This record gives sequence, C-alpha cells and structure tokens, in this order.
Amino acid sequence: MDFTCFTQRLTAACIIAQRAAAQKSAEAALTGLLLRADAQDLITVTGYDLKIGIQTKFSEGVSVNAPGSCVVPGRLFCDIVRRLEGETVRVRLSGNGSVIIEGGESEFTLQTIPGEYPDFPSVDDTESVGIAAADFVRLIESTSFAVATVETRVDLTGGQFTVSPDRLRVVFCDGYKLAMCQTAAETSGAFSGSPFIVPGVALAEAKNIASVVKADEQIKIGVSEASRHVVFNFPETVLISRRLTGDFVNFDTVVPQDNNKVVLADRRKLLATTERVSLVSQDKLKSPLRVTINPETEKIFMRMETAVGEADDTAPITAKDGAELREFAINNRYLLDALRACSENTVRLTYSENVKPIAILPEAEDDDSFLYLIVPMRFSAQNKGE
Repeated sequence: MDFTCFTQRLTAACIIAQRAAAQKSAEAALTGLLLRADAQDLITVTGYDLKIGIQTKFSEGVSVNAPGSCVVPGRLFCDIVRRLEGETVRVRLSGNGSVIIEGGESEFTLQTIPGEYPDFPSVDDTESVGIAAADFVRLIESTSFAVATVETRVDLTGGQFTVSPDRLRVVFCDGYKLAMCQTAAETSGAFSGSPFIVPGVALAEAKNIASVVKADEQIKIGVSEASRHVVFNFPETVLISRRLTGDFVNFDTVVPQDNNKVVLADRRKLLATTERVSLVSQDKLKSPLRVTINPETEKIFMRMETAVGEADDTAPITAKDGAELREFAINNRYLLDALRACSENTVRLTYSENVKPIAILPEAEDDDSFLYLIVPMRFSAQNKGE
C-alpha cells in the first residue's frame, strides 16, 4: 500500500472513524483503524468495535501508487497525521510490516496491528427513510437527554424510531421522563413501519457526523430485519450499529389521556425561573422542586429547599378552561432539560393529579411535533410541610 492525499482530508476521516474503534479489546485489531487504498484512487478508513462501525471514503486529492490495506493504531495514527505541517501526506507500507507516514519535514514509522480485521457489516437498506441533516440533529438534541444511563433495562439506553408515511418519530424514555420529537421524512421501499431501537451511543455519533454536513443534505437511515442492524448513510460516511432488543415503552399508552387541565407559559420565563430556583439545588441530595400551578393568580410558584439554602420564585401563566390548583414535587433537572430542548416561545402544560405525569407540548393543540413527560415524585410528610 502506498498513497498520497491531502493531510486535512485524511485527518478528518481518521477522527470520524476513530470514534467507533474500541478503547480496549482482547482483539487488538478492534482498537485500530483499517486503512484501504484502492486502484481507483479511493481511500477508505474504517473503525469498528463490533457494536458500532464508522466507515468514511474520499477520493479528492488522492493518488494511489500501490493498492493495499493495513490496520494502524487508531489514536496514535490520528494524532500524528493531525500534527503534520505539510499540505499532503504520504502513507506507505514497508517490507517489514510497518507503515511509514511522511508529511512536511516529518517522518514516522509505526508498527501495524496484526490479525484479521472484522468484515464491515452490509445492510440491505431497501427499507429506508430520508431526513435532512439539520432535522436529524434537532431530533436527537431535542430528545436524547431522556435516555437511560443505567443498564437495568438495556432497551431504554437507546432511542425508539417509528416510521410512518412521510413521518419520523424519535422517543427516549428512562422511566422518569419521556421525550418525543417528530418531523417530516421521505420513506422508500415497502417500509414495514415496525419501531426499532438504536443505542444512544450510536445516535450521539450519528448526530456528531450530521452536524458537520450541509444542513439540507439528506441522511438515509436504513434497517434490516435479517441482520438486526441499522445504517446511517451520510455523504462519504456510513455509520452502522446493532439495534437493541426489548420491550420499549408503549408511547401510545404512556401518554396521559386524562390531562384535562391546561395552562400556557412563556417558555423562556419559565426556564429562567427554574434556573434561578435551581441555584440552591444539590445533585447528591436530589431535593425536589415544589411547583404550584395557581390558575387564579395565573402564576406558577416554585420553591426549593436544600442544606445550601432556600429559593422561591414565580413565572406567569395563562390559565385555560378546566385549569385547577395543583402542587407537584419534581426533579428540577428534568424540567430544565425539557424546557431547553424545545424552541417554542409559548408551551402548553397539561396535568391532572399531582402524582400523574406533567406534559409539555406546543401551544397549538393540533401541533404534535414534540412532547415531554415528567413523572412527579410522591410528596413525603416533610415535603408537605406536615
């Protein structure tokens, strides 16, 4: 193998692929990057830890003198190429199994990683959905805060994708909060419509890749029942991940149907009030935020009391028909995350009893673009002030 290419282009490809390489593994090859140079002046860089794989290809500025492939130490190779001063870099295999990297006045010789590199899975993505990169980033950023971080239920450590004609819905839920966002999408093939779960780690990487491509560039998401994989096709880059299995929460049954009490709130003012009161919060103690919705005064009262101190504040609301006085004890972080995730100026809060979930939705009743659910804590005697 012997090729020359632009240093910046190889650096970018390695940084992206390296994110899928294993940090530690009994199989040394999984910690490395597979470099492949084809006779058609095409370079392919692959990182794959058997759960998530990222493969990126480029041909601009590439000159392949001798086709071939090798596995290089991923992180070290990235660091070397990134620090080279020359505009172009030459990478070639020597006769003793090492790889030589030349750029500017620098030259490095690295030992390649022996052993078989696993085949990159192929997915028959005849069932696929297309979505603009900017919309995909928004979907993940608006929902992923609700992903479960403890693996007591592995299915909740991912996001559930549901594809319907011209629509894509993403739901995350950790059992205490739920976040849903949906947007227009283009489906192709005879899409079965069965929901599938993608690991949160894979979606974070997919979001990172999508955030650096053009906003209107189409991302093609394909699934395969046979291989149990999901593939994200970006311009020049492919990310593939195993899907999670399990009984994800049933969205249609979890959403409260009896939340008939409604108030409207200025999202920014409500967020600012929550942020101020949260200044006295302590993560270790997890003191509840007491929220009182008072339709008569058209205010939301917030109170937090911790060992650090006490805080009281209010935010204005507009009470709708049926709104009643209610007091809730909730995790302030859940409310902050939900209010920061949506971009509406005015949000609609629906509720019923103080032990049932509070819903945050768009102002318009016919707008179903997002939904956030927060499960309140049960009041203890101390919380009630008894």
